Amino acid sequence: MRSALIIASILFITIGSYGQSPFRALIKNSESGEPLPGATATIKALGIGGIANEDGIVKIDQVPLGEHTIEFCFVGFQSRTVKINFPVDTAKPYEVLLVGDKEELEEVVIT
Repeated sequence: MRSALIIASILFITIGSYGQSPFRALIKNSESGEPLPGATATIKALGIGGIANEDGIVKIDQVPLGEHTIEFCFVGFQSRTVKINFPVDTAKPYEVLLVGDKEELEEVVIT
């Protein structure tokens, strides 16, 4: 009985992780090529995402196989939406270039 429970547990863990892929992206400024720490990547349909580290790398674990739309955002930059078919090559991160938003905000005066 105990060995059957152990085998069932192993199968459950294996099946739960089957059909999922990790995703890494390097988010950079399109003009300077500098990484954008704090930028976000979101798969809205799945309700999952991540925030870029100090090197501009964002990681999303356990993305189900198939085509997913990922939105990349950063304050002061235009968001970018990309369709990616999973699984992806995990040898190097997917590179995303964000374009600076040319729209200027109005001046705010506090008195």
